[in-house]
Amino acid sequence: MDTPRQKEIFGIILRNEPIGIAEILVKMKAKFSVPTINRDLSKLNAPNFILSEGNGPGTKYTLNPQGLVHAH
Repeated sequence: MDTPRQKEIFGIILRNEPIGIAEILVKMKAKFSVPTINRDLSKLNAPNFILSEGNGPGTKYTLNPQGLVHAH
């Protein structure tokens, strides 16, 4: 996790999984755009910190238990 925003998103997923992008935006008080959050979710997904299930607006995000080992 490179940025405070990515850490915030990770924490939101941790406390609310499974969660979709619309709910993430509500929790973040819509301070950022959907494309910005999508980029951050992609960066969190690349090292397997999170998992995504589904496609499009219905995609839900959860933590990857195996990825948590590398998050510390």
